[in-house]
Amino acid sequence: MNEYMNGEELHTMINEKQDMVIDDLLPIGVVLFGAPEKTGKTFFALQISDAIVHNKPLLNFNVSKGEVLYIALEDLKGSIQYRLKKICFEPSKHMHFIFSSDGLSMNLTEEIAKINKHNNLKLVVIDTLAKISRAEVNNYQSEYDEMANFHKLAIENNLCILLNTHIKKKIDYNHPFDNYYGTRGRTTGADGMMVLLQPSDDINEKQFCVKGKDIPFQRINVKHTEDMCLKISNEKVCEVELDEDLMKVISYVVSKKLSLIHI
Repeated sequence: MNEYMNGEELHTMINEKQDMVIDDLLPIGVVLFGAPEKTGKTFFALQISDAIVHNKPLLNFNVSKGEVLYIALEDLKGSIQYRLKKICFEPSKHMHFIFSSDGLSMNLTEEIAKINKHNNLKLVVIDTLAKISRAEVNNYQSEYDEMANFHKLAIENNLCILLNTHIKKKIDYNHPFDNYYGTRGRTTGADGMMVLLQPSDDINEKQFCVKGKDIPFQRINVKHTEDMCLKISNEKVCEVELDEDLMKVISYVVSKKLSLIHI
């Protein structure tokens, strides 16, 4: 259904719908969240869920209270239960879970409708995208269309769909959002992107990178606490790798200077 309005109407309208679930982090729409294996991706997704359900602060972001649907397609109930206890999650009827080993047969529209009867569902976490994706591998249009479908479903229900996904093993720290598997169809179709990286040998020190439509790029130093929650870190994370092209320029300049010394 198309909706038409002129510029004056648009300027003066009262926006009754919320644009952000978490300011400058989770917009109404679809968000990609990538991290290497065993770096706390699921822990952080649960921390985000906990913040929304209990209206807790999350890093330096403002959170809107609401209900959460967490769809676990890789972990068993016991594993999620352990993680929830680890992050000191207080039991809540506003946190909903679906456990399944067959994401491809799931009707996401129907599952959201079951939970969102009172239109208070703010976040749907899908852990992981690979278990529910029907897109043709490395096909730009197919991956873009799939993201567009997630976006449409999120907009229709006025919520955020957070897609947990793995990233490449060889990580480009200078371009964090180039590390997702697949084509740029996914990143182009996303309303927001988040990447959690571990640039140093210290397993607790991380870098959290964020950007999206109307979301400014941020690279935040964070660290895991004993309860596996992320918090802002004041410690400087070790320097990341330099861009390959920049390294070639530096090498060329150094070689020229050395040749002049020997003349």
